[in-house]
Amino acid sequence: MEWNQVVDLFASELGQVSRAALRKEAEALSRHYREESPWHPSTLAMGLAYVLTRMPATYHALLAVFSEVAARVPTPPRSLLDVGAGPGTALLAISEVFPRLQDATALEPNDVMRALGERLTRSCPWPVRWHRESLHPSLQLPPSDWVVASYLLGELPPAFRGQAVKTLWQRTEQVLILVEPGTSRGFDRIRQARDLLLAEGGHMVAPCPHAASCPIVPPDWCHFSVRVPRTREHKQLKNATAPYEDEKFAYLAMSRAPVPLAPSRIIRHPWRQPGDIRLTLCTPHGLTIAEVTRRDKALFRQARKAEWGDAWPMSEP
Repeated sequence: MEWNQVVDLFASELGQVSRAALRKEAEALSRHYREESPWHPSTLAMGLAYVLTRMPATYHALLAVFSEVAARVPTPPRSLLDVGAGPGTALLAISEVFPRLQDATALEPNDVMRALGERLTRSCPWPVRWHRESLHPSLQLPPSDWVVASYLLGELPPAFRGQAVKTLWQRTEQVLILVEPGTSRGFDRIRQARDLLLAEGGHMVAPCPHAASCPIVPPDWCHFSVRVPRTREHKQLKNATAPYEDEKFAYLAMSRAPVPLAPSRIIRHPWRQPGDIRLTLCTPHGLTIAEVTRRDKALFRQARKAEWGDAWPMSEP
């Protein structure tokens, strides 16, 4: 979906909120994201500021994640459970990848975000059932093929996160997808969830090309990036001049059944010089640098197009 279409959907709501109020809430939201502090919208201005300035980034991150997982999992989902759905970001993103999904369930306890999501997901090609409910151990909703929790674990008390991941896994019939900010703390939450789900019998889907111990050593962390085009409203509210911003994210996809894994994964921006490309790879053998030169013409052409986050056919240099 083009983001200008999203803006158009909320034309009447935007007419009720001043530009000054939107800018104030956009600034507060940016501080929340930088500090990874709790944010609970209670006004229409707060919700619209999220839709205009933060939602495009999470949408493009989720679209990248869903596309990668879809390439690894042979059976498309029929049902989806989105926990902590916000204004329906994951639902919009997955509708681009799986337009034939049969139904979806969205859990969102915040009234402002849920109202925006109910409005926004009317455009989805399948029904969405919204529930005013938060994640808890006694969740009674039926299992779904895919379960998604994006930018949620960081909002939960640390003592509850392990149980939350187990509850999400209990509701998963095929694939569980977790997405967090691409920060060291966000990755730490993803790493902990990875360890827990492997112990629960889950099978790796992405991004890891193996189920061995994570080779990333602090203070380093694993994350990826997607470039997000800015709308006119986005630039105005954030006082930005660049036509884009880069959203960094960490993610994990785990399956009930084994799936073919990427031989290796590019975990840094490729280093490129004329005739020489170096790729930092996570492989089943640990971290390594693959050097590709013009001598291998076919592989060099592939390396020229390779990007951070892509699967790579080499498992070792």
